[in-house]
Amino acid sequence: MTTPILPRLPDVVEYAKFRLGAVRPSAQRFIDAGRWGDPIAQWKAECSLVLHRLATEVCSARLGLAEGQALFDLVTSEFGAAIAAGPSHAMGNVVLTRPPPLQGGRLPGGLIRAGTRFRKTADPRTCPPVAAAEYESTTPVFVPPHTGQVPQSVVVSMAAVNAGSDGNTQPWETAVFALSETLFDKNLSVQEGQAAGGAGEFSAVRLRSLAVALATGQYGPVSNALVAGALSTPGVARCVIRSGAGETIWIADESWCWSKELLAAANQTIQNGWLGFGCRYELKHIHNLRASVAADVTLRNAGHVADSVDIAEAIKRDVKAYFDDRPDFYMWKRSALRSVITQADRRILSCQWADVRDVDGNTLDEPGGSAEVVHYDVDTTNATLEFFVP
Repeated sequence: MTTPILPRLPDVVEYAKFRLGAVRPSAQRFIDAGRWGDPIAQWKAECSLVLHRLATEVCSARLGLAEGQALFDLVTSEFGAAIAAGPSHAMGNVVLTRPPPLQGGRLPGGLIRAGTRFRKTADPRTCPPVAAAEYESTTPVFVPPHTGQVPQSVVVSMAAVNAGSDGNTQPWETAVFALSETLFDKNLSVQEGQAAGGAGEFSAVRLRSLAVALATGQYGPVSNALVAGALSTPGVARCVIRSGAGETIWIADESWCWSKELLAAANQTIQNGWLGFGCRYELKHIHNLRASVAADVTLRNAGHVADSVDIAEAIKRDVKAYFDDRPDFYMWKRSALRSVITQADRRILSCQWADVRDVDGNTLDEPGGSAEVVHYDVDTTNATLEFFVP
C-alpha cells in the first residue's frame, strides 16, 4: 500500500493520545472518559478542519479533481491559458425578409440601427424546452429600396442581452425568433435566426480540454495548438480535430449549438496566435441531432421491480453521460450502450437489447466513417425502458 498524501484523522488522534500518556501517565485513564478527553476532542476538531483544507488544496492542484474557481485558477496559472473568467454572451444573426412590392411599386429603404431588439420566444412544450432570451443587433444595417419581383432578405448580426446559455439556439429552434420593436417598414419580419456561445461562469469540460491541449499546443505548431486556439475563443466549449490532407476542426458551445459568428470568432482567434507556418485547416460546426434510447432491461429478481423508477433514473443519467461526456462522443455502439445500461445499477442483471432512435422513432445506425461530427442529443425524458425479471 502506498503512503497516503494526507494522514488519516484516527492516526493523528491516536498519536496525540499516546504522547499525552507518555508525558503524563496519570492522565491515561481519563482520556476516553474524563476531563483529559476535552483537549483531545478539540485537537480532533482542529485536525479535521486542517485535513479538509489540505485535501481541498490537493484536489485544486489536479486537473481531474479541481472544480469551479479552483479549476479556472489551475488552468490559467499552471497551463498559461489566456481566457476570461466571466460568463459569455451568445452571438448570432437573424434573417429579415419582406415580400416584393406590388406591380410597379417600390418599398422604401432604411436603416436598422445598432441596438435593435429581437427576442426568442419560450416554448416549454418542446423537448428540450426552449428558453426565452433577448438580443440586440451589434452593427447598423442599411436596407436598400426594394423593387424586385422576389422577396428581399437582409442579415442582421446580434448578441444576447444577458449572458448564459439561455441565448443559445439549437438547429430546430431557428424559427422561434421575432422582432421586439417596429422597424422603418412594417413588412419586414424575422424569417429565421441562430445564436451560440453563451455560457455561465465556468465550463469544466472546456477548461479541462483546454488544459490538455495547452500542455503541448502552446509550445509548437501542432494539432493541439489549433484545439487550444479554438477553445480559447469565448463561448467555445467542445472541439474535435481530425488530421488528413489538412486539419479539420469541429466546434460547438456548451449547449452543442453553433452560429456563423461563433465560427468566425474562433477562426480569428486561431489565426491570430495559434496557426503554425504552412498549416492548413478547415473549421466546421458539430451537428446536433435529437435522439432517444429504447432498451429491454432484466433485473436480478422480482423484488427489484418496485424500484424500477430509481433504476430508470440511474440508467438515464449514465446514458446521458455516455453520449455527452466522452471525448469521442460522436462514436457509439449498441454493445457499449448495453454495457452502460447494465452497469448503471447493481440491481440490473443484463441489457439484452438497446436502440437509438430519432425524433420520428426511426432506428439510427451506428456511426461509421462519416466525414462530419454528430452529437446525439439524447432526450432522457423520452427514454423507453422495459423491465423484465429472470
